Amino acid sequence: MDSLTQITLGAAVGEAVLGRQLGNRAIAWGAVFGTLPDLDMVLTPFLDSVQFIVYHRGLSHSLLAAVVASPVLSWVFTRWYRRSEPTIRYTRWLLFFLLVFLTHILLDCFTNYGTQVFAPFSDRRVAWNTIFIIDPLYTVPFLASVLACLFLNRTSRWRRTLNYAGLLVSTGYLALTLLNKHHVDSVVAGALARQNIAAHRFMTCPTPLNSILWYALAEDEQGYHVGFYSLLDSSDNVRFEFIPRRAELLGDLAETYEVDRLVWFADGYYSARPHTEGVLLHVMKFGKLNLSGEQELYPFTYQIHRGDSTGLVIERFEPPREESWQQLLAQLWTRLKGI
Repeated sequence: MDSLTQITLGAAVGEAVLGRQLGNRAIAWGAVFGTLPDLDMVLTPFLDSVQFIVYHRGLSHSLLAAVVASPVLSWVFTRWYRRSEPTIRYTRWLLFFLLVFLTHILLDCFTNYGTQVFAPFSDRRVAWNTIFIIDPLYTVPFLASVLACLFLNRTSRWRRTLNYAGLLVSTGYLALTLLNKHHVDSVVAGALARQNIAAHRFMTCPTPLNSILWYALAEDEQGYHVGFYSLLDSSDNVRFEFIPRRAELLGDLAETYEVDRLVWFADGYYSARPHTEGVLLHVMKFGKLNLSGEQELYPFTYQIHRGDSTGLVIERFEPPREESWQQLLAQLWTRLKGI
């Protein structure tokens, strides 16, 4: 999820575990350590396009990092607060750090970006694809309850009630996205069967900023069948558009480590296109930015070519958009309301 959401979640966990002892300092520490795993982003200027996708949400988001860092930080904070707050024992600090780190990792797993939970032993990306990385319906009510707690006395019953209410609502919303995905998956599977589309596999994920309109991507031998389904649609008849994979355009580039990592990042859902300089590789698992029109506009597209002396060159590629961001959001809003 986005940093603001992770800060909010960490703050709420801090309040739940240490709020009575530390008051607003508990919220502050929760906010700080709730976003700590995302500090792998500071490496961005030193990494190329491929290195970034390999290391982001990697070791810093792993169970190993949480298990190793929590006892060390707990010891440090126990010593730091041993005079001012002697009643806070090591075990409570340990509970705080474990919950802050593990909830961050768990929440990221609900998105479709993927989280390397088992790094460095495995590069498997856990992605449940139930919530977009920015979802105001999840974050805003949760954030409001945490902010309200800042203005209440740390011993206030209302403060604890508000915080627990925020945690309950946010958790309930995540549970609802799981139910939504189960329903959408069944609708898409039924639509593929009725239209005699022999897909090897398919995936679904929410479109930007909501959990009502969903993107469906079904793979067969030649390429992908792409469709959209809104929970507000009056019919379960999902309309699919076929997009060829054209993997042969990669040629021997497919055997390189860099392209292998791009395909890994895409979870195998990719398409290749010719370009004036080399090949374009579209990562299709994150959805299509334009819901209509022929332009192939995806959040992650990479230009791949061989340099004169530097070997393989891979760079993020942003094609000129035929529509403005305002028009793309208008498309999203119109389709979200159902057909």
